Amino acid sequence: MSETKKRLPVLKQTPEEEQGEGPRPAWHWVGFGACATFGVALPLSYVTQVITARLLPNEPLPPEAAIAINFAPILIAGFLGGMLVGRWGGDNAGVREAAFAGGIAQLLMVILAIAQNPGMPGWQPYAIWAAMICFVSIAAAIGGKVGLRRRIKKMTPNLR
Repeated sequence: MSETKKRLPVLKQTPEEEQGEGPRPAWHWVGFGACATFGVALPLSYVTQVITARLLPNEPLPPEAAIAINFAPILIAGFLGGMLVGRWGGDNAGVREAAFAGGIAQLLMVILAIAQNPGMPGWQPYAIWAAMICFVSIAAAIGGKVGLRRRIKKMTPNLR
């Protein structure tokens, strides 16, 4: 009695093509990246606040230090959200969509901060937030570039 190996059938179409759907449009990936950035930034910010409160329990922080401490997790989240868009975004999404995703996520965070503190005096907080939107967009674009390189490397593993 000879045993033959069972082989799995090779799919010639992706599940999207079988259902008659095309690839996702690029703006979908902007939304996915913004949600991922926002979702990663919140827990990282919480952990940063807990660590800061435990390390410096009674010392007030200067404004520059507080901004830097609170901004680091948002930059990390922007990079990771951009990396998600670059790596999994398909043929339609790339570095530009990753940068948009980071900027939109940071814009949402700025809107929430303004809603919590509507009576802020002066223009300085708004200028800082505008700069933060730019920096998060840049971090997300860098993440998108890294993700895109990983996607290309995964697609062509034997080429260097």
